[in-house]
Amino acid sequence: MQHGDHDSATSGIEYFFNPRSIAIVGASDDKKKPGGRPLASLIERGYSGKVFPINPRYEELAGRRCYPTVLDVSDDIDMAIVSVPAVAVLEVLEQCARKGVRAAVVFSAGFGEVGAEGKAEQEKIRKLSRESGMRVLGPNCFGIMNVRNAVMATFASELDMKSVSQRTLSLVAQSGAFGARMFEGATKAGVGCTSFTSVGNEADTEFSDFVDYLLDDPDTKIIGGYLEGAKDGAKLRRVAEKALRVQKPLLITKVGRTRAGSRAASSHT
Repeated sequence: MQHGDHDSATSGIEYFFNPRSIAIVGASDDKKKPGGRPLASLIERGYSGKVFPINPRYEELAGRRCYPTVLDVSDDIDMAIVSVPAVAVLEVLEQCARKGVRAAVVFSAGFGEVGAEGKAEQEKIRKLSRESGMRVLGPNCFGIMNVRNAVMATFASELDMKSVSQRTLSLVAQSGAFGARMFEGATKAGVGCTSFTSVGNEADTEFSDFVDYLLDDPDTKIIGGYLEGAKDGAKLRRVAEKALRVQKPLLITKVGRTRAGSRAASSHT
């Protein structure tokens, strides 16, 4: 199902931050599992939209009906969280595209970071995103969180910390682990975070797209970034120039300058 193309880098990004409904593919009742934590967190934080657990092994999860696939849900789905083994990801994303899902967050690893075969699979994700208009975050990412409306599309345990009430900082990170640590450090230091985005392998959406979107977000007064490398240097420069124009500080930690650092950066380790 078409939702328009990606002519604007930020088109469709709002569905990651403000989805009216969320499906969790690979949902679990175990909070320690990547498919279990978002389900529990969405309910605990009081997300007001609809939540659809998707897993053919269950009839019900967290007191909600559990569906075999996204195609079995009669309601519209704005965002899908995908937490399934890498071999199943493409099929799940194809179902999401058929369903008309606007945005998909892919936790699953085993793509561009593991070699040629993984890169080829990741390229299929990019192609599917381009053809369907469905935006994809990841794969191999920690997901996204918007504190304001309790969108907890992440499995990072650090993000369970209650954010400081004076929230002005939004974080965008290419490494989920470092980004989560930044969130934890900021919270402990008394700096409140309004959102957190881990971009992972950037098959479709990239670091600059989220920074660009957040520059227009009235709740974000300052943006913190963890950057290993820019997919599109010219785009990052345009976004940085926009930050200057709108007078929002953009604080970026750039890693991977040494040989050891660049090796670690290539796998977000």
